[in-house]
Amino acid sequence: MAEQISAHHLALIWGTLRNIVDFNYLEKSVEIMLIGAENGEFPIHSYQKIYIELPKNQTRIDLSSRSNNHSPTLNSSPEKNNYVKNQWINQRLIRLPRFYIKKNSSELINLYKSLIKNWNSTQIPSDIPCFALALKVIGDYSNEREAQFVRVLLIWENKIARIIDLEYFEGPLEDCISPEWYINSFNSSNLYQVSKIMTNVQAYLPKWTNQSYSLHIIPSFLTNFLKYGKKGFCFENGWKYEYNYLSINELNSDLSVILDLIKSFF
Repeated sequence: MAEQISAHHLALIWGTLRNIVDFNYLEKSVEIMLIGAENGEFPIHSYQKIYIELPKNQTRIDLSSRSNNHSPTLNSSPEKNNYVKNQWINQRLIRLPRFYIKKNSSELINLYKSLIKNWNSTQIPSDIPCFALALKVIGDYSNEREAQFVRVLLIWENKIARIIDLEYFEGPLEDCISPEWYINSFNSSNLYQVSKIMTNVQAYLPKWTNQSYSLHIIPSFLTNFLKYGKKGFCFENGWKYEYNYLSINELNSDLSVILDLIKSFF
């Protein structure tokens, strides 16, 4: 029954509901449905949006705070093979799935396993990952100026995974609204190799002062399996709630649990 619900309803819903949905018209018998996708954003506290992008040559740097330039804007129709400075290229952005979850229940895991199994037989575009996880660190890097580091793990239904990092540095006190930031993309690989990199947090987390940590997970029902994270800020984008940690050991414990759980879906 779970397989019939997931595959059948996804095929119907995806064709008509891309990014907007009236929940009053959703069938109430369905526990979880993918109802669209949107350009993914790094879950940072910032006045500007920084999209999750696969940058040309795997790296992108924005130093607009040094030249009074505006932050990047979306460009939906760039010239072919032309990487435009100070613009986001739609073709390079990662779209994150948006779900309708009727309620958190013990059936959600089996339903979602069935959905992943039938991912290719539905009308879901192949570029949309079925899992996304973001680990964020906030701290002071110099003279109480704040920095944020976000590592995003993207996982597709064929067990291919990729890591994309963002480093975001607040500007000087007199110009703190004009940060500098850097995006770095890793090569894609299989889920099991990439998850080992992800769990070795001591190897890649920055060492700033006054650090705090958080996890963000899509689909959101997986947060029910967090033991130590405390629900915090709610983002308007697809990440929804962040789960906060003061201890890196507790963060690492919950991260390992979630990654093991994700691997069990395949």
